[in-house]
Amino acid sequence: MFDVIAIGSTPLKFLDQNSEKENRIITLLRVELELCNNSLFKNYLTRLQATLSMKTLSLGLQMQLRSLARSARALHTGVVVCDRKCARAVHTTPTRLEQFGSGAAYKDVTDADVTNRSMTVNLLPLWKGQTKQGVRYGSSILLAKMAEMTKGQLTVNFIPDDTLNTGISGENFLDRMEEVKEQVQVGGDDMIVNLGGDHAIPMMTIPGILEKHPDLRIIWIDAHADINSSETSPSGNYHGMPVYYLTNASGEAPCKISLNNLAYVGVRDTDVGEDALLEQFSVRNFKKQEINDRGISDVVEELISSLDLRNHPVHISFDIDALDPTLAPSTGTKVPQGLSVEDVVTIFKGIRDTGNLVSCDIVEFNPLIGDENDVETTVKSVVPVLKTLL
Repeated sequence: MFDVIAIGSTPLKFLDQNSEKENRIITLLRVELELCNNSLFKNYLTRLQATLSMKTLSLGLQMQLRSLARSARALHTGVVVCDRKCARAVHTTPTRLEQFGSGAAYKDVTDADVTNRSMTVNLLPLWKGQTKQGVRYGSSILLAKMAEMTKGQLTVNFIPDDTLNTGISGENFLDRMEEVKEQVQVGGDDMIVNLGGDHAIPMMTIPGILEKHPDLRIIWIDAHADINSSETSPSGNYHGMPVYYLTNASGEAPCKISLNNLAYVGVRDTDVGEDALLEQFSVRNFKKQEINDRGISDVVEELISSLDLRNHPVHISFDIDALDPTLAPSTGTKVPQGLSVEDVVTIFKGIRDTGNLVSCDIVEFNPLIGDENDVETTVKSVVPVLKTLL
């Protein structure tokens, strides 16, 4: 069973007046502790330690974090399962979740809205694929939302923060992804949901699924093509490179995924080197204007038929910056004129209904970007997508 530890509403009176983001960090860590069962607490402690190592923390936040660490150390090991008891427990602490869109986004969710499909959720708080640390906290909120909605069980695999982020640099990034991918669960017949973290996590999530399904198709929903190499990337950030290193774009053997088996949706911000590769390999990109002109249902049907998704397993990699910034303001690389929530939900539903959706990534939710209204808006936009998986 899932063991929920009730942490009291410790006053934040020690925090400074100008510490809204620090308040948000401690809230996120409290929620995460309530969602972690005993076998995950060692990993949780490493997350606390990583946060404590951040510079310029106020004395108040340090005290709060150490208090949480003492609570976690008092616990024993157990089984890694998140079930409806977890969801009920989350509802008992509304003051900590309401800040992040709890409740209002779920008033339309009933038992009839979800299935009983077994799922494995990989929590991947990677942030070293870019520079904004807050993205490491997004997966905990999304897991809480999934737990509230699900009828079935969520088997949770939490890969520690220090495993993903400590000691990693541009020089060893690809090697570290190669090492950590062995820890990503691909399940038996489970649907695999990977919650990031930044959009470098496909370097860890896709190889295992590809080994299991060699004829895998990829749908990349994103504002960016993510097909730069370390040589062509203007920023040097690896969250903009996974498609390059996962596919035949790199020209390296063994070729993992043919770009003939990948399509983009919503890409609208590309670099010069990316444009050259997209033209060279004739990669299809369904842009927002085409979706508006044709209608999302027609686009989804072409997406399914062009890649023969009714006869092949499918992985969707969804970066929330694919959405219009008015719908997902709490993300790090916003681009105007993005997709609607209805667009993304229709894509997920259409592919799910083929019966061949085997896994997905949901990435780049950063709850430390923007104010609380921005975070709530972003969560409410992502929840309907999560709901299609359940």
